[in-house]
Amino acid sequence: MEVALKLLGILFLISRPLISIVQADENSISEIVEIYRPFYTDSELKQYYVEIEKIELRLRKKLKNITGARNIINALNSYIFTDLHFKYQESLDNIGLVSPPSVIEKRTGNCIGLSTLYVCLGKKLNLPLFLVLAPNHCFVRYDDGAEKINLEMSDKGSPYSNKECVEKSKIPIAVIKNTAYLKTLRKNQVLGVLYSNLGVIYLKQKNYNSAIEVLKKSLSLISNIPETHSNLGVAFLTSGHVDEATKEFNEAIRLNPYNARSYSNLGNAYDENREYISAIEAHKKALSLEPQSDAIKNNLNVSEQNAARYYYNLGKKHFEAKEYDLAAQEWNRYLIVNPSDADVHNNLAIIYYLQMNYDLAWKHVELADKYGRPVDKEVIDALRYKSNRYY
Repeated sequence: MEVALKLLGILFLISRPLISIVQADENSISEIVEIYRPFYTDSELKQYYVEIEKIELRLRKKLKNITGARNIINALNSYIFTDLHFKYQESLDNIGLVSPPSVIEKRTGNCIGLSTLYVCLGKKLNLPLFLVLAPNHCFVRYDDGAEKINLEMSDKGSPYSNKECVEKSKIPIAVIKNTAYLKTLRKNQVLGVLYSNLGVIYLKQKNYNSAIEVLKKSLSLISNIPETHSNLGVAFLTSGHVDEATKEFNEAIRLNPYNARSYSNLGNAYDENREYISAIEAHKKALSLEPQSDAIKNNLNVSEQNAARYYYNLGKKHFEAKEYDLAAQEWNRYLIVNPSDADVHNNLAIIYYLQMNYDLAWKHVELADKYGRPVDKEVIDALRYKSNRYY
């Protein structure tokens, strides 16, 4: 029986901050809310619209005589975080912290929930507020054409410079060209981002069919967010669709070759297909990117165990059937994982002797001896005679 692989923790929307700007248009508020309709009754959604209208009216009065970008931002932040006591809570897989109805009702949201609130209010109040996406995080940007100010939701809307955002996020510059990041997104692409995050929520709930559905929807709207591909790969792999999972993990890696978890999840997919050498290579690449990850170390260890068991048994089967070419092929794969197995070196010495490949036979004689299992004297004598060589 194969050793069961532990899938890495589900990748959240993004894993390293790469910034991109997202703008809501006239219909965005209702379309954003509709994404979360399956979680609410009609009356709950109606109440949301009532509550956001109240906030809009009060903010409109508060901002009536205020001019200047920073003054507007200060007044907005003060009203949301001080007067209304909205709070930030970190989590990307909790529907209650993401969806507009819950954020309004509980006065608590994560970066997506609070940023979406700001963008929706900005549309109602004709304020130039935009969503800015970063791996595993997002924030808001005020951009009136003359001044750009980033508002960090985890810090009560405090202004952050672009340099601070980029340095804090350690953005791999090389991925920017091929991904959606740092690019202005159309309305449908914005909805795609929200569908992608909803897929994360469904993955956390182990509702894999729904996760696959919304992640596919996301990719139909915006196809170049690597984390969406990786999350879809996790959903496919957990559902037993290994080939589809492999395709998605490879696409995630193409878009962002610096994400360790995409490599290790690809290794999991290879392992499921018994492509163990490829699995080990993928896990090793992942470990080179995140050398302290216990999850990746575990996945590598499991793939190595599976590979050793599989290739050893397959080599033994071919050897007993006198299919020596195939036996040598499988045992050489086995030695990639367990190079110090003296018994396998002994067996390969015999195979290569029988095939008259005397140089390789001697090589494995030496390795068998090195690892504590000298080849039988009869084999050595025969090999000396045939090869005219003394060991």
